[in-house]
Amino acid sequence: MKYSCLAILACLLTIGLTAQNLQIIKTVGQQTTEPKDASQDGWETNEWNGNFFYQAKSSGTFKLAVTDGTSSGTVVIADFGNASVTNTIPAADFMYFFTNEVVTTPSFGIKEKIWKSDGTTAGTVLVKEFDAHSFSIGGVDAGTDGQNERNYSVAGNILYFTGYDAINGGEPWRTDGTAAGTYLVKNIKAGAGASFADGYIKMGGLVYFRAAAVGNGAVLWQTDGTEAGTVSIDVPNLTVWSTTIAKVNNKLVFIGNDNFVTGAEPWVSDGTIAGTFQLKDINPGSPNSTTAVVENIHLRYSESCVYFVATDGANIALWATDGSIAGTRQLTANGVYSGTNYSGGGFCHVSNAGAYWINDNSKLYFTDGTPAGTRLVRNNLVNSIFLTVYKGAAWFNSGAAGFREMWKSDGTAGNTNQALDILPGAGESYPYGLFVKNNFLYFFARNASAVQLFRYNGDMTFNGSVPSGLWTDSLNWNAGMPPGITDTVFINGGTPVTPTITGSPAYSGVLNLAAGATLHIASDSDSLWINAGINSNNGTITGNGTVVLQNLGSRTVLLNGDINTQRVTVAGKASVQSG
Repeated sequence: MKYSCLAILACLLTIGLTAQNLQIIKTVGQQTTEPKDASQDGWETNEWNGNFFYQAKSSGTFKLAVTDGTSSGTVVIADFGNASVTNTIPAADFMYFFTNEVVTTPSFGIKEKIWKSDGTTAGTVLVKEFDAHSFSIGGVDAGTDGQNERNYSVAGNILYFTGYDAINGGEPWRTDGTAAGTYLVKNIKAGAGASFADGYIKMGGLVYFRAAAVGNGAVLWQTDGTEAGTVSIDVPNLTVWSTTIAKVNNKLVFIGNDNFVTGAEPWVSDGTIAGTFQLKDINPGSPNSTTAVVENIHLRYSESCVYFVATDGANIALWATDGSIAGTRQLTANGVYSGTNYSGGGFCHVSNAGAYWINDNSKLYFTDGTPAGTRLVRNNLVNSIFLTVYKGAAWFNSGAAGFREMWKSDGTAGNTNQALDILPGAGESYPYGLFVKNNFLYFFARNASAVQLFRYNGDMTFNGSVPSGLWTDSLNWNAGMPPGITDTVFINGGTPVTPTITGSPAYSGVLNLAAGATLHIASDSDSLWINAGINSNNGTITGNGTVVLQNLGSRTVLLNGDINTQRVTVAGKASVQSG
């Protein structure tokens, strides 16, 4: 969406740049440090030791670049010629990544390699070169979960993945980053055929994955890194359909099919045959409740639950499980996805605080893992992609074709809006490559002449730049926009004007009122919604409006000052000390 007063927006952007909330770090469009791939997926797994690794755009060759968020630290560190860079996987002491290249000798096919890098040219070294193979043969697989590009097997520097040689075919391998420590774990499918092993995930002291020893039916396997210690958990008639295996409460969650007795449904395993069972037959009888490969939020997990998408035959819904039958619950009604083409991992962000995701109709959702906390945030977005979370809010690329800019959502419809207009007018900045470091949001975007690396500072400190002191005036905030319900807000004493709430509701996550600070809520129709608590050291809230405290949980409201307002509404429990 664009506004009509483009000149005003351009002016506001200039003011924001001066105020240091949005900075151009480096122009990369005319150099070799412009990211080649606009997808967000790789930016969820590409950070190691403060450096973010990515494939750079350059005519003729493929390059590996890194950025630490500074101009001098955004550089190319390796040139791989015709070999494309894929699948960055962080380990303890370096970053793993893979390259693949089309070759014509000894025959037409593909050659793959695994590398490691410490973020420098000298420290970017080859670990293993695999035999070339035809496109029809399953070769090297980084072991990642579809387009989400996550390998969950890493422990220290040890990584499990699918390697390839001409004798054994595509099979599970292990590496510690050295040539001597990179080897075939087991030839599961006898001969040179591929077992199509993938879905590697560590649980306890073992790594689990799916692979097919015979035919096309993949089963669950476990390994301790030795051939003898690599064994199948072969539940009769069960095949593991999902290429992703998730984990919660020391249990594995995956999509299994019991030879179409109940179809493809969610299953769980503790690593034993006896402890492997179906969680729920969501689509009763033999029809499947889900398919082998679904992306986006499907089988993404936090510490407390695994999310997955399933249908009961009539409605496609989001589900969650804690690994138990009783804890497997439906979170939404119909409409989580549209059709059968599911969005990629770059449209989803999962953390312990909850998950944001965008479906194929550009509808934005949020869930905290409970039915009550799962909601459609906004349903009229356009072309929304490339989502990450910064300071509790979702930031993403959205807008009509030719007008795509940076948007922000705090999980409420009213606070889901265009946040930045990098290229005002009849153009789009098309922000991509979003990442967070040191409390800043970084992203690449197109300016008038080139692609640039930007840094945004979401500091929600009230500065009182505008004489009216209006809370809703963007220029009164260091962040260049008023806060939402996920933002930590700071109001200091001695600001030029008193922050005033009037005309529309105001929002805050945690509200920090410093000594001598005053906040004014003008009339009885005005309100301040505080989502996570107040810390006040001799600060004062005045006026005739309403202060609403919600979602406090076990958090404490610390007040060493006065609230002199008409109403205080508490959703939860509040404790007031004497005096």
